[in-house]
Amino acid sequence: MNTHHTAVVTGIGLVTPLGNTKEKLLENLTKGRAAPLSEVPFDFPHYPSMKVFKIQESYFSEKECFLDPFIRYGLSAAKEAVTDARLDLSQCDLRRVGVVVSSSKGGVATFAEAVSAYRQKSSAFNKNSFYETFSPASLSRIITERFQLRGPVKNIATACATGTHSIIEGVRMIEDGEVDFCLAGAADASIDPLMLSGYQQMGVYASDGIYPYDIRRDGFVIGEGAGVVLLERKESAQARGVKQYGEIDGYVSGQETNNVLMFDAEDDILARLFKLLVERLDDDTIDYLNTHGTATRAGDVYETQQIKKAFGSRAYDISLSSTKSFMGHLLGAAGAVECIICLLSMQHNFVPPTINYQKKDPVCDLDYTPNTMKEKHIGRAVSLSMGFGGQIGIVSMKK
Repeated sequence: MNTHHTAVVTGIGLVTPLGNTKEKLLENLTKGRAAPLSEVPFDFPHYPSMKVFKIQESYFSEKECFLDPFIRYGLSAAKEAVTDARLDLSQCDLRRVGVVVSSSKGGVATFAEAVSAYRQKSSAFNKNSFYETFSPASLSRIITERFQLRGPVKNIATACATGTHSIIEGVRMIEDGEVDFCLAGAADASIDPLMLSGYQQMGVYASDGIYPYDIRRDGFVIGEGAGVVLLERKESAQARGVKQYGEIDGYVSGQETNNVLMFDAEDDILARLFKLLVERLDDDTIDYLNTHGTATRAGDVYETQQIKKAFGSRAYDISLSSTKSFMGHLLGAAGAVECIICLLSMQHNFVPPTINYQKKDPVCDLDYTPNTMKEKHIGRAVSLSMGFGGQIGIVSMKK
């Protein structure tokens, strides 16, 4: 007979353009202060440069320099999550510690360097280094090696829903009693000419900045980073006497295959998933919803309409925001970082704002918390992620 356990978050770690500690991230969110934009020069006639959000600090040891940036970010976030949870791994059964710290893109920088080296001189291509750091699955494997863990190791690649789905899988492993502890989250570092020009050609990359739900919006700006949480059973956290950021009390996943770039407004998959989530919760109160909010012309309208279809008139009472307005779209890492933001919003009772919101779009008429944070009791926060290809993940957290 299976025993169902309640999963709680006792440790968080992150590396983002907005700050590499929860304290710095929290400070910038509450003050409405965005990460600085950088320009990446290209040797392309049509794209002389593109704006991005880059990690601002370099704090990695020399022995880790050969690792792809996405691995460095994810490894750093995992270390911080373990420390934050006050977890002494030497006292744990390492066969009962799982890792689901994923990447949707893998070693983009490693791939680009390998291609360049191979073209210049094929014998210079370092196969061992390439295969150790290129695969998206390398991150979970290296975290497992560094901590000498022996539990289940997984990588989930579902585009921009990767981080959310990884946390969902980590929660499921705790609930089912498969592991006692689990590191879950994601990292991506895809600031590369090929990747950026691809988004540009798809018509989803912003011309000068990211403006979710604003009528001026014309796409997203890419960022890089990682978010990792340490999950454990509620009774375990209570026995250890550690702080609990929140309980994961619900989650749903879905898929819609109408179009790689756009969701079908007539299919209502997102509205149906929200309704399913609410059915699984012990009550239907949602105090804060961190939206996907990528600032694409169609995407923000789709989310708004689907939220209204799911919640009816109550949709106008839910505080929403897109925190991508602060640091851009972290791709596979976005959902994990946004789950952490939800946990911080519950801990500190505030709604992060959607910044850069100046000109209202009449079609986007919900409460997006424009420009200034709102003090509010947050008993339950929900994070939504949606990926190119139709993947959807939603996670609910409560105090």
